[in-house]
Amino acid sequence: MLPLPRRPPLLAALFGAPLLAACSATGPVPEAKPARPARTVEVAAVVEPPPVVTATASAEPPPPPPPPPPDHIVDVVAKDVRGCAVYDNGMLQCWGGFNSHGELGLGHKGQAKTPGWVKGLRGVKKLDLARDRTCALLATGELDCWGINDFAENDARDEFTAPARVPDLAGVVDVAVSDIHACAVLAAGTVFCWGDNRNGQVGVGKNEVGRKISKPTQVPGVTDAIGIVASGSVTLAWTKSGDLYRWGDASDLKMDYAYPDATKIPVLSGVKRVAMEDNQACALLGAGEVRCFSHETFKDFLAGKQHDFGPDLVKLARAFTKRFIPVPKNLVFPDGRGLTGVVDLAVFNHDASAVTEKGEVFSWGSAERGTAGRPERTKGFFPPTRIAGVTEAVAITGSFMHRCELEKTGEVRCFGSGVNGQLGSDQPRSSTSAVVVKGLPKIAKITANDHCTFALGVDHSLWTWGEAWVGACGIDDDQKSALPGPVLVPVDKSIP
Repeated sequence: MLPLPRRPPLLAALFGAPLLAACSATGPVPEAKPARPARTVEVAAVVEPPPVVTATASAEPPPPPPPPPPDHIVDVVAKDVRGCAVYDNGMLQCWGGFNSHGELGLGHKGQAKTPGWVKGLRGVKKLDLARDRTCALLATGELDCWGINDFAENDARDEFTAPARVPDLAGVVDVAVSDIHACAVLAAGTVFCWGDNRNGQVGVGKNEVGRKISKPTQVPGVTDAIGIVASGSVTLAWTKSGDLYRWGDASDLKMDYAYPDATKIPVLSGVKRVAMEDNQACALLGAGEVRCFSHETFKDFLAGKQHDFGPDLVKLARAFTKRFIPVPKNLVFPDGRGLTGVVDLAVFNHDASAVTEKGEVFSWGSAERGTAGRPERTKGFFPPTRIAGVTEAVAITGSFMHRCELEKTGEVRCFGSGVNGQLGSDQPRSSTSAVVVKGLPKIAKITANDHCTFALGVDHSLWTWGEAWVGACGIDDDQKSALPGPVLVPVDKSIP
């Protein structure tokens, strides 16, 4: 815009000097002169482009701010030789195992003995682990899996080293994975499974037994499921109405326990929850009762009998063991009957433990490892036996070698075999009664894999003890740790 002092020459050129002189000779005109520059400024403001306003109107909206970094651990999940810590924003750190298929989700294969961030994952609501695969249920109802790829049919990759979305699934409310297959329950009550179907564990009928199901496929006959568990050969789902459905163990369709299709177990009702390890399963019923079975005992279970292995096994055992091992006196595999008021379960191959609403712990089944309240290497199977040394138990976990229970006070106590430090105490080596784990803060949650036990403090610290084989404990050491130590979670909390 031109400076105001140069306006008179321009106006003189346009209107002529005499006219201007005449105007200036009149009295009122000099008082009106300040108005003319004001009009000139107003016109210039309209004519000149407003670059700032125009640029803002045409720009794309700014990207949303990144999510806040995680603050603290709120859950821990462990299985086999692996573990994962869940943070308050749903991010994960995982560790352990061989990671030969990328099942840790770290973006690479190969061992990771200490926790590392799972790539690009947020909002984890539930997590399930198996040897070569992991699946995470997100708060959005979507499902992410990584490791072996048997769910993304149109993706040529055999494995994912970081989370990948399972296609065509929405509204997922539960998930279960085994070493060779996986299943998801949707909000509508339907069940979808995929993976290796060598035992009919995918549940899509006898004509598909032995084939690989390479995308999520609906299991016919189940319409109101709310929960699911899976092992390498069998899948169990329970419904809102308290029924339990079973499919799998069908590599030999002639066997009486072979179910290639989802089949309701007629002798159970009021099922609230199911726990399963390998082929051993226990159902928690509405009245706090427990009923357990495996494929070995399924025929007796359906007949309403306790699981008697019978005289044929006695004869066979004597033929092979009479010179070396005495024949067990008790060959009845108990099924947990007689217990009431059960609030938590820990189930393993051929034995189990339970917590009652009175704060008691009972164990039953095989007694060879001291987990059934009898000395190690005791032969045979035993009915539910109360474990000494327990006062106010609220939860239980463990492995086939040991058990640990969480007290209402936040104290942790363990029993069973302590040969590899599983009891969290420098002594005794093993114990049939629960002994206090030393050196822990007040604990809010416990869990365990096959080698290590994990305790999450009320202050969100994470502790572990046991045998740190292939990084199972989340510490940079392959030695056993008889006393608890902190899991080496990364100090760097940057968003992966």
